[in-house]
This record gives sequence, C-alpha cells and structure tokens, in this order.
Amino acid sequence: MIAGTAAILILIILAAVHVYWAAGGKAGKGAAIPTLNERPVLKPTALTTLMVAAVLSAMAAVLAVRIGWLSLPAIPGLSGLV
Repeated sequence: MIAGTAAILILIILAAVHVYWAAGGKAGKGAAIPTLNERPVLKPTALTTLMVAAVLSAMAAVLAVRIGWLSLPAIPGLSGLV
C-alpha cells in the first residue's frame, strides 16, 4: 500500500511537470532533453508533451484502482478488467 501510494504520487508529479513544460515552462527542460554537440536531439511539441502527461495520469489512475483508492461502479464488469 505504501509503495503504491508513493508510485501514484510520483506519477502525478511527473504528469504535472509535463503539463508545466507543455504550457511553456523552461525549468528542468534542459536536463530532460538529450543533446548532441550541445544541440537538442529531440524537439517535443506541446501536444506530445501533453500526451505523455495523459499517459502518466492514466497509469496513476490504474494503479489507484488496483490498490483500492478508486472504484469503477459506473461500468459493470470493468473493474475485473483492470
């Protein structure tokens, strides 16, 4: 339970950092983007950065369901799939 809670918090923080970068934030971006000859190897767009944030959030939600923080009663039978 403690490990699951820590993992969820880490995933949420990482998703928030990606949303910050997608909104134009610069802090930490230089350390996250690999460089070659001091030029960035990748040039992620705001859309792809938001997609990463969405996937990280989805992973946190699935983990929250698995450890019992969330339930999915609105869709019968779905909780057996997760």
